[in-house]
Amino acid sequence: MLTKNGLPELLAPTYARAKRIDPNEAYRRLERGCEQVSFVERTQTQVWQAVLRRRPGEEEASLLERLEKRLAKKKRYQPMKFGRKEDIAMPAWGLYCDVMAGFATGEASDLVASPEGARLLEQGLVLVADHLAKELLR
Repeated sequence: MLTKNGLPELLAPTYARAKRIDPNEAYRRLERGCEQVSFVERTQTQVWQAVLRRRPGEEEASLLERLEKRLAKKKRYQPMKFGRKEDIAMPAWGLYCDVMAGFATGEASDLVASPEGARLLEQGLVLVADHLAKELLR
């Protein structure tokens, strides 16, 4: 359900806030990033895991139906609010989006691929996925 065409709409508000760029520019960049299968699959997996964490014990069919209804509604998605715990992880996630969209240098790719960068990126992905799960389940 979270297709490569739908993900930019879901992620753009948070990405725009994280990078301090215009939401339309964020959307355009994420469209390019979603051409990368690994980016789409990784995001889909994280969001599904976050949905399962938010609704433990609920049947998958019920969750899928709920998500399908929510995605069918053309509604604006709220950007994630950043606090202290997100201060380090969110820039790593934003950098990862830049790398996937082709807007980052090779040095940026190296930072995301480093052990510390990968750890921060994973934290950022979990935070963003948790936010999207919250948005999709409300």
